[in-house]
Amino acid sequence: MSSPAFPSSSSISSVASSLRRTLSFRKSNGSLADVEEILQTLRRDGSSVTEILCEDIGFGDRHVVEMETILKEYHRSIRLTKLELPSNALTRAAGRTLALILHAQYETLKRLNISKNSLQSYGLNGMIEPLTRQLQPSRLVHLDLTETQLGARAAPMLASLIRNNRSIQTLLLSNNQLGTKTIKAIAPELTNNPTLQTLDLSYNSIHHKGASMLAKALASSTNSRSTLKVLDISGNKIASHGMQALCEVLVTNRTIEELKCGANKIGQEGAAFMANVLKFNYTLRILNLHSNDIGPWGASLLMDALREHNRTLESISLAWNDIDSVAAKEMAQVLAKNDVLKDVDLMGNNIASDGVSSLASSLFYNVSLEKLNLMNNKFDHVGAFALTDAVGRPTCPLLPQNLLWEDNPAIGDEGVISLTRIAQLRYNREQWLDQLIRDIANDRIHSVDLSHRNIGDEELLLLVDTLVPEKGEPLPLFRSMMIGGHSLRPRSLVPLVEACIPSPANVMRLYLKNCDNLGDDTMEAIVTCLPRAKSLQVLCLFGCGLTSSSAKRLAKGLKGNTSLRRLNLDCNTIGDVGLMELASVLPHETLESLSVSENGITDTAMRSYGLTTVQELHLKKNRITNNGALSFAQTLGGGSSRLSWISLQGNEVTRNGAEVIQLFLPDGRAAVDY
Repeated sequence: MSSPAFPSSSSISSVASSLRRTLSFRKSNGSLADVEEILQTLRRDGSSVTEILCEDIGFGDRHVVEMETILKEYHRSIRLTKLELPSNALTRAAGRTLALILHAQYETLKRLNISKNSLQSYGLNGMIEPLTRQLQPSRLVHLDLTETQLGARAAPMLASLIRNNRSIQTLLLSNNQLGTKTIKAIAPELTNNPTLQTLDLSYNSIHHKGASMLAKALASSTNSRSTLKVLDISGNKIASHGMQALCEVLVTNRTIEELKCGANKIGQEGAAFMANVLKFNYTLRILNLHSNDIGPWGASLLMDALREHNRTLESISLAWNDIDSVAAKEMAQVLAKNDVLKDVDLMGNNIASDGVSSLASSLFYNVSLEKLNLMNNKFDHVGAFALTDAVGRPTCPLLPQNLLWEDNPAIGDEGVISLTRIAQLRYNREQWLDQLIRDIANDRIHSVDLSHRNIGDEELLLLVDTLVPEKGEPLPLFRSMMIGGHSLRPRSLVPLVEACIPSPANVMRLYLKNCDNLGDDTMEAIVTCLPRAKSLQVLCLFGCGLTSSSAKRLAKGLKGNTSLRRLNLDCNTIGDVGLMELASVLPHETLESLSVSENGITDTAMRSYGLTTVQELHLKKNRITNNGALSFAQTLGGGSSRLSWISLQGNEVTRNGAEVIQLFLPDGRAAVDY
């Protein structure tokens, strides 16, 4: 059932008028007007309301009395199923009023939440009667008394509640300073309660004595009517002694399915006791042991049990336990073999990239994991890349949104980019990438244009793997690749260059567009590979952030190259210095076309003789004037030019400048576009 939020009092009326089923308001800055409007709406349209949620809006004792009056007056038409009043400054005086509400709505009310109010034991005593009566028994199934300041004095009331109530399935008593006295009172009653399924006693200072009392009750419940499935005793400092008592019972217990035992200082000894439970227990599905100082040794014992024995546990939390990469590697072995675990929480440990990489590798074999929490650890980009590769597979059961990796500063920018692209990588693989890889491997596709696709390093690396087959396998007859994107970095661009440019690669045309993170490593790879190219004829580095320094390095690679016919460096910033560096290695044995449009080139570079040795020269949208045209024409005077086309569009060259160039060309054979 939907629960629409009410951002203002006016919206409450609109919801009521449309006969919504829920009155809901969650604002810490709620005003008295909001509260009054809720009561008026209940009085006016109460027959359409089944749920009321008023959280942290100042719904105090007086307003509860007004609500009770309305519910009593209209009890035949208002039939509430849920009433939630958390964090509303209710006091112990509200207890009796809540009892009257329980009386009036006993047939339909299923959920009552009065958490984070100062109810105290006196208030609980005031509302206990309708929860424990035999005639007209309450049908409440969920009672939330979290942080209501009950204290040890509430022990008799809680014992009576558990003993006499036969409807409540969930009882939440967290953070109430109950102590061992209360546990002593309620533990015996648990053995014969046939309905209670969830009991939250977290943060109540029960210590190991309270844990032992609960263990005794659980032991008795094995042969009783108890149906308790979820037990939360987190934050009670039960230590290893308390854990031992519980574990001795859990070995044979057949009702508990979820145990939350975090922040209890059980240490490695307590972990050892729990490891023994996992060897024999076949009902426990969820186990939370966060913040227990179990350390690597304790974690190792748990991993051994999970790997070799347990086949029922679906969720385990070992967060903030000072475990390390060794334990992570052991968890990887568990995941590779265990086909039941769905949720693993390793947050806040000391796991480095080697441990994370092992976990990632296990995902290639795992068929069940749905959530993995690795936040607040110590892995860097290496671990990040491994996770991306694993979770990015369409067959991986772990969804990208359920991999939690934040708050790992060592990951760095590249690692963050990689992890944030997992969902896109997975989509690409599902929609087209995996099929493309198969087609390339089977020589069904010889050219690819991915310049308009949303791709990153991972996609490109997968393609590179296809272009570099296993030793002894033939190279695919792949001729042309066009890629682009701001997400591509040297991590994938360097392997691409090394796979496509040098012999024996079959690639004839390589186009890199808008790869503005090309980097020095990629340029060095291009320079190193060009002399070894035998097939590459076209190289395009369009909008790749090249500078004069990049052009100088590229010129070095051109010196030893004997295959390149066309070089495109458009939309960079090589400038005059960069163009002159390139011209210094011309004429080239095979180069016919040079394109350096939009590179900030001025008249200075037009004196370079080498520019006349190519057949096509593209200089669009630079800053060349008629003076530059004259300088270029003068370099043509020797009559050895091969030029057949020069483009000067978008410069400051007029008809006169173009005619000067034409004049100096032998027989006027070159076309000048200006």
